[in-house]
Amino acid sequence: MLNRWIVRIVLVALPLLDLTGTWCCAEEASQQPNLLILFPDQWRRQAFSCYGDPNVKTPNIDRLAAQGVRFNRCYATNPVCSPARAIFLTSRYGHQTGLIQNNLFLPPQEITFPEVLAGSGYTTGYIGKWHLDGPAKPGFVPQLRRQGYQWFEGFNRGHWFPTGARYFTNQGKLTNPKVFESIYQTDLAIDFMKRQKTNPFLLFVSYGTPHTPYRPPAKYERFKPADLTWRPNVPAKIRNSPLYSKHLSGYYGLCELLDHETGRLMSFLDESGLAKNTVVMISSDHGDAHGSHGLHHKGQPEEESLGIPWIIRGPGVKSGVVTETLAGTIDFAPTLLSLCRAEIPDRMVGRNLAPALAGEEMNVPWVYTQGRMTTAQERPQTEGNLNSRRNIQAAWRALVTPRYKLAVDNRENVRLLIDLEKDRYEIKNLANQPEHAALQKRLWKQLKSIGQQTRDPFPNPVARAPAKPVAKAAGPASSASRVSQIVAHRGAATERPENTLAALRRAIEVGATATEVDVRTSQDGKLFLLHDATLDRTTSGKGTATELTLAKLKQLDAGSWFDPKYRDQRIPALSEALTLCRGKIDVLLDLKEQGESYAKQVAEEVRKFGDPKKTIVGVRSVEQAKLFRSLLPEARQLGLIPDPQAIPSFSQAGVEMIRLWPRWLEDKTLVPQVKKAGVKLHLNGTTGVSEEVLQLLPYQPDSISSDDPGKLLRTLQQIGSSEQ
Repeated sequence: MLNRWIVRIVLVALPLLDLTGTWCCAEEASQQPNLLILFPDQWRRQAFSCYGDPNVKTPNIDRLAAQGVRFNRCYATNPVCSPARAIFLTSRYGHQTGLIQNNLFLPPQEITFPEVLAGSGYTTGYIGKWHLDGPAKPGFVPQLRRQGYQWFEGFNRGHWFPTGARYFTNQGKLTNPKVFESIYQTDLAIDFMKRQKTNPFLLFVSYGTPHTPYRPPAKYERFKPADLTWRPNVPAKIRNSPLYSKHLSGYYGLCELLDHETGRLMSFLDESGLAKNTVVMISSDHGDAHGSHGLHHKGQPEEESLGIPWIIRGPGVKSGVVTETLAGTIDFAPTLLSLCRAEIPDRMVGRNLAPALAGEEMNVPWVYTQGRMTTAQERPQTEGNLNSRRNIQAAWRALVTPRYKLAVDNRENVRLLIDLEKDRYEIKNLANQPEHAALQKRLWKQLKSIGQQTRDPFPNPVARAPAKPVAKAAGPASSASRVSQIVAHRGAATERPENTLAALRRAIEVGATATEVDVRTSQDGKLFLLHDATLDRTTSGKGTATELTLAKLKQLDAGSWFDPKYRDQRIPALSEALTLCRGKIDVLLDLKEQGESYAKQVAEEVRKFGDPKKTIVGVRSVEQAKLFRSLLPEARQLGLIPDPQAIPSFSQAGVEMIRLWPRWLEDKTLVPQVKKAGVKLHLNGTTGVSEEVLQLLPYQPDSISSDDPGKLLRTLQQIGSSEQ
C-alpha cells in the first residue's frame, strides 16, 4: 500500500559573522544551506575539552563550538546504536517505529529527514557505518533501503580499525583501503563536497570511532594509564585495572584523531568558500560509561552513557552560545529541517529547537528516554557497581528534567532519582527515600503521562521492527514513500476507452487513488467528459464537440475507436461520472474552460453528485484558482500551469499541488522551486513501465498520473521487491 503523509557565492576564504553574532552567508538569507553532519560512534559528551574533560584535547571541535551553539544537556533518546540512528532519521521513538535493538530494518512506512531534503532539491550523501540494514556485516546497503540518501559509500555494520576500512562503493563493489578508517572517511567526505556545484547538499559522515576496539593510530597513542584523571564515580577497582586504563587511553586517542579529522573538514570548508553557507553539526548515537558506576559501554540512563554532545554552527545559528536547553536525538531531524527551510512532516514527534540555535531562550520541560527495550528479566549485575540497586539490567524508561533524572524498570520500580543540579556525577541516588517521596511520585506521574501521550506500552513489551528487509513499496531511494496519489489519466485509458464510465470503473478496480476527467460544456449548457475539443479521434462523430447538445453527444459511439467490444460506451455527463466515483475514488477535474458561469456549474454538480472533500480541481489560471477557492473551499487544487514561469503565481494563489511535465525536468531548478513554495509535486505522463517510473522517482513526487494505473502500481511493487 502506498504510504500517505501530511506532510554559494565565494567572496573570501574565511567564514563570516553578521553583526548580531549569527553565522551567515553573503547571499540572500533565504538560500538553503548545505548540511554536514559528523556522527561518531560512542563519543560521550564528557570526552571533549570544551565540555570539561581534563584528559583529552579537542581544539578543532572547541573552535567549532565557539563559533556556534553547544548544548550542555543533550541526551540519546535510546543509548544504543541502531535505535539511536533510527530515531535521528525519523524523529520518532523506538516504540513508534519498532526499531528497539540493533540489527533490525527500519520499517518502510517511516519518513526520514534525508527523504524530505532530497525532495526539497538537496543532493544527499552518506559515508560510513549505517547499522539499519539487519545483521549483515559489513553488508552492502541497497539503494532502496538508504532512506533518502542518493549517494552512499560505506557499509552496514562493523569496526575494523586499525587494520583498515571495509567499504562498499555506491554501486556495491567491496573495497579494502589500507588507510585508517576515520581518515579514509574524511577523504571521501572532502571528495563528495568538491563535486557539489549547484544544489545544496546533505552529507552525513558516520565515523566508526571512538567505539571499540580502542586502538588508535600510533600517532595518537599518547595517553599513559598513570596520567589519567578518572571521573569521581568510577570505582577504585576499575581505576586500578590495567585493562580498563588501556581502554580509556585508547578511547581518548581515537577522540583526538576525530578532532584532527574535524579540523581537516573545517579547513576544506573555509578554503573552498563553502563554510559561509554550510551548517555543521557534531553529535553521537550514545556515550560510553568507561567504568562510571561500575558500568561499561552504553545502554544505561547514567550521564556517561546517555549524555551526548550536540554542537552546531552555520546559517541561522548564533555564535558563542552555550545552552542548558534540554535536547535529545529525537529533536535533531525537525531542527535541521527547519534550518534548511524544508517541510517538517507531521509524523515527526521531536521538538524544533531552531529558536535555541538562534540564541532564544526555550523552556524545554523534559526529555523522555528509553533503553534495553527487548530485555524482560533482570540480568546479573555488573562487577564493581557503586550501588547495585541503581544499575538497571532490564527494560527501562527515564525522564530528564532541567534539574532531575528519574529512571524506572519494567517492573515499575523506581531505580534512579538524581538531583543533577547538586550531583552531576550522580553519586547520591535519592530513589525510594522517604524524604523525596513526593518528588518521586510527581516525576513518576509525569513519565507515565508522556509515555501515554506517545503510546508507549511500557512496562509491557514493544513490537519489534522487521528482522528481514522490507523495501519501500513504491520505488528506489525511498522516493516512493512520498507518493500519496496515483491518478488514472482519463480513467484507465490504456485498458478502456478514455473518459468513459468503463475507464473510470477500471481505475477503481486496479486501485488508483484518483481519476482525472476532462470537463466541457455542451451546446445546451450541460457538462460532459471529453479530452479533445473535436469529436473525430475518440467518437464516431465529427466536428466541434461543444456545438452539439448533450443528447446528441450521447448518441455517439465513444468506444469502438478503442476496441469494437466497447461500442456501447457513450460520452458521459459529469454527473454520471461523479455519481460512479463517489465513495470509491477521488476525482480530478481537468477544467477545459474558463469563466465564472462554467465554474459555478462545475461546483454545483460536485456538491450535488460528488464529494467536495474528495475532489481535486485542476485549475489552469490564477483567476480560476481563486474562484474555485471561494466556490469549493473543501476541494484540493492542482495547478495545471501553462509553463514553468507560473510556479510562483500559482503557489501564491494557494494551490496544494503543481503539475510538471517530465520534459520540463531538464531544468533542475523547477522541482526545488515547487518544494520551496510549500506545495506538492505532481508528475504527468507515464505509461507505468519501469524505465519511465525510475526516471521520475528521484524527483520525489507526491503524485503521479498514468494511462495505466494498474501497471504503475505493479511496477512500483516490483521495483521495491527487486532490491530486497
